[in-house]
Amino acid sequence: MNQGTTVPAAAATAATAAPDAEDANAAANAPDWSDSADNSNSQEDEFIPPPQGPSLSYERKIRLHKYAENRARSCLGLLADSSSALWKVHDCKNDIGVYKPSSDWSESVSAKAVVFANAAFPNVLKTIYDLKTSDKFKLFMRKVLGDMFLDAEVLEDLNGTGVYPSANPPRDAREMYKQAAIKWWAIKSGSLASKSSDFYVLEYIGIETSGGDIVACYLFQESLAEVGGMPHIQGNNLERSQFDALICKFERTSSPDYKDDFVTISIAFQRPPPMSFKKYLL
Repeated sequence: MNQGTTVPAAAATAATAAPDAEDANAAANAPDWSDSADNSNSQEDEFIPPPQGPSLSYERKIRLHKYAENRARSCLGLLADSSSALWKVHDCKNDIGVYKPSSDWSESVSAKAVVFANAAFPNVLKTIYDLKTSDKFKLFMRKVLGDMFLDAEVLEDLNGTGVYPSANPPRDAREMYKQAAIKWWAIKSGSLASKSSDFYVLEYIGIETSGGDIVACYLFQESLAEVGGMPHIQGNNLERSQFDALICKFERTSSPDYKDDFVTISIAFQRPPPMSFKKYLL
């Protein structure tokens, strides 16, 4: 496994920012996220066979869904105003802020970026919640990753498993908009990875509300073990890479004169810290 591979902060999300300021600026000016008829895989993409393995049991889906929800809400703390002690400004230009971890937290967090996108929040919300099928997920990842994109799949839908079925559905929008899945995506070798790499992840999407209105949505991913009983991908000569957490938050933002709508995109990324020789000896 290649745990040192750097995952783009925008990967698998609607984020238009990345830890590298130049990449973030380019992503912020990327094409809009609306659907496109051009959603076919190139011949190079088609080497990936469809996912295999039995569907997970209802009880296991519930456990994974709840675990993903708890992890996502915990990782939101990396983006909170109160987390300023974790970060130091690395670069700030063109309305893009790129942060590196402070020395005390260098082994716990990896990178953070904040960017303002000229986009309508309802469109962003729809885009994030529309990634339930492999076709939609592939199209989105292709737009986010560009030439780095190799392939992507939605392996297991975990939606509707956050709570047991009830005759009285929840009225809280935060309960209604819960969404979770097991997904897989791959990138080509290049600036981000020395070898073509893939990621097997657990994903959770949620919202934040204020006064009954949805004011933010967020997407969380973390690497998941492809163990027995889990949906899996056949051997594909890709190098499996891992990351601890990728959290992206999209907040509704208005210009000072309230004439324009913006979305503040905040991203934090954690990868497993490299095991030093000293630690290995211990």
